[in-house]
Amino acid sequence: MNRPSASNPNPGPSLKFELCLLAMLALLWGSSYLLIKIAVADIPPVTLIAARVSIAAVFLLAVLAWQRAPLPSDAATWGKLFIQSVFTAIGAWTLLAWGQQFVDSGLAGVLNSTSPIFVFLITALVMRGPSPGAWKFGGARLGLIGVTLIIGVDVLAGLGQQVMAQLAVLLGAVLYACAAIYGRHDDLGGGDAGAAQFDH
Repeated sequence: MNRPSASNPNPGPSLKFELCLLAMLALLWGSSYLLIKIAVADIPPVTLIAARVSIAAVFLLAVLAWQRAPLPSDAATWGKLFIQSVFTAIGAWTLLAWGQQFVDSGLAGVLNSTSPIFVFLITALVMRGPSPGAWKFGGARLGLIGVTLIIGVDVLAGLGQQVMAQLAVLLGAVLYACAAIYGRHDDLGGGDAGAAQFDH
């Protein structure tokens, strides 16, 4: 637990609290694939994602109102936020929902967890920026292996079937990686909640 000190009079959240938040994030992230798989059986992918984004937008607008935080007022920031929304809500989510009409939720989770690897590859090969380093790339690979082991290696038996749907899910992971890189290099403004309306 972080304690107040002369150099740190306002300590941040405790490690236990942060681990609880991380566990909650993992639960919400992991369960979304199963819920999408169930939903696309009756709801068209575009309609599903439109509903998902609308519900999230209403919630985040309520958070902004509670915080009394303004939305961005300049066109440049709105343009950046729109690009970020294309990478995530419009692009990645829609591709994931369409692909999950044909792909098992477990395999979709494994394919989508390749995003950190694509962040590494895009940064190093396409943008030719500073390499994230071997340790981070190794961490991304270990994360992918961990997701596969948690879900079950038997989900990999579906690889090579419904190829177009699997490629759609994988392309969604690429768009997530693009969103991470774009968000890192551009100040999206609007505060955490404001930017989150256009993020994942």
